[in-house]
Amino acid sequence: MARGRAACWLLGLLALSLGASHGFRHRGPRGLGLGPQLQQALSIRTNPKPSLIQVYAKGKGKGKDDDHDAALDRVPSEVHAPRQTRKGGSKPRRKMMQGRAHELGMNNPSRLRILGGTARGRRLDSPAVYLRPMMGKVREALFSSLTSLGVYGFTDRPVRHLDLFSGSGSVGLEALSRGASHATFVDFASECVATVLKNAAWCGFEDQVRAVEGDVLAVLADPASFGIDHPFEVVTITPPYEEVSYKELIRLLANSPVVYEDTLVIIEYPVELGNLPRVMQDGKLVGLRNRKYGRTLLGYYVVKPTGLYDVEPRVEEFLDV
Repeated sequence: MARGRAACWLLGLLALSLGASHGFRHRGPRGLGLGPQLQQALSIRTNPKPSLIQVYAKGKGKGKDDDHDAALDRVPSEVHAPRQTRKGGSKPRRKMMQGRAHELGMNNPSRLRILGGTARGRRLDSPAVYLRPMMGKVREALFSSLTSLGVYGFTDRPVRHLDLFSGSGSVGLEALSRGASHATFVDFASECVATVLKNAAWCGFEDQVRAVEGDVLAVLADPASFGIDHPFEVVTITPPYEEVSYKELIRLLANSPVVYEDTLVIIEYPVELGNLPRVMQDGKLVGLRNRKYGRTLLGYYVVKPTGLYDVEPRVEEFLDV
């Protein structure tokens, strides 16, 4: 401690001697200050001239209100500056994809778009009718599950997709973007059918689609009368919850020519319906997965399975808790 105090005193004496040699003088308890020679050399003003901002803030007439208002009146109300323009380059700016979609008159209130695959990011048109499209997170989960099941991994088995209650066609078009070879869309509304074809052309799939206007139950009962003459490898069903009889829909589907052995069927249904049975229609539909996303459930079923999908069924997902 004594050594430290001695060092501090020595440093203080050294500072005082240096200050005296450079024009500093001691102010006693106030510390060090500038000497007159250094003040003159640096031209330091003890009473600097007030700036224009200080004049406007305080007024020229010793703070009088009338002088304050007069000073504020002299401040310009607008400040004009020349706009900085970029020199060189005469090419027009490239229009973004949404700009071209807007020019085509596309309507996208639900912000529908393709989430993955070759057409990822393409925005989809919506028909001028009330729709409840599959939520984006549910659609993403659906195709993640299909990919994990290996649906698009069979080189000797092209995947033809049937999109029932298609609406704008977001599910079937997503399937084409992910690797399906063809997609057929069925909807009762002519506006939806026209929108599907428009979206397919916008995504570059116009040669891989077919849109059918008709009642889904009628199509399942007699697909040949609607020009459908072959079964499908994947069938997605996204009906309006309150406007369909699931019992009748599932009965017609299980016995329809649009499905055959190992057709994968995905049924979207509301949680208020309770869990669908894991085995339905005397073993024609066998459940693999039953996933819940908020109010929405997706039931994954295989028609008359032969072992093509070598996965263990999640029996517990079909149980009511």
